[in-house]
Amino acid sequence: MNGPLNKLLHTVARLYNVQSAYWNVFGSLIEPPAEAILRVIQLLGAPLGRMEDLPSALRQRRQFLWQRGIDPVNIAWDGGPLQLTVRLPIQQAEAAPYYQIRLENGEILKGKCQDHLGKTEYCIEGARYVKRRLIVPEKLPLGYHKIRLELSDLTLESHLFAAPTHAFTEADPKAKRWGIFCPLYALASIKSWGAGDFSDLETFAELTGQMGGNVAGTLPLLAAFLNEPFEPSPYAPVSRLFWNEFFLDVTRGS
Repeated sequence: MNGPLNKLLHTVARLYNVQSAYWNVFGSLIEPPAEAILRVIQLLGAPLGRMEDLPSALRQRRQFLWQRGIDPVNIAWDGGPLQLTVRLPIQQAEAAPYYQIRLENGEILKGKCQDHLGKTEYCIEGARYVKRRLIVPEKLPLGYHKIRLELSDLTLESHLFAAPTHAFTEADPKAKRWGIFCPLYALASIKSWGAGDFSDLETFAELTGQMGGNVAGTLPLLAAFLNEPFEPSPYAPVSRLFWNEFFLDVTRGS
């Protein structure tokens, strides 16, 4: 493939949050066919039908991201204060930023943001923008909230998640329980025969408990169609009365 077009394809993919290559466990770089990446970003709304459309798609995506003004989700770790980045037309470079936060319980918080670390100007496809870093000086309760910013005649809205940086512990009287999820077939160990088995599930549960977890979650383990007609889905079992023999540890004694 044309080198510049291939580089441009990966650039556009990143702007759509698509990972276009990865290093496998053996240290080899794995790159899917360009046609596959192209099709994925098409499904995500990229306005292109062929590789030659990439320059136009890049321009439109960059314009969209800057015109959006704020990320669709922002996170206030441990309840804040919240630090967020906004991308504004140059006309709002000095506009006073006011916020309104609607908490998940319906309560409304209002106030004025503080500028943080100054402003940076950019020229995106001929239009001038400024990137401002703001601080919302609120201590928020943990939960799922929404924030609205008003800067002169511009309004920006985003989901706002207030999340803990650490899981709750049992020492907290209001502690919440936590756990780890993993499909059993993915829990292959050195001794298993290509996929995880019930012994691996036991090890997984013990490890979760040692880390302070309360739940070891996995997919349904019910009997499946392992012959004709072949249907391995855990959500379409042949019976809900028996376990799936696929997960037996055949090396384990009774």
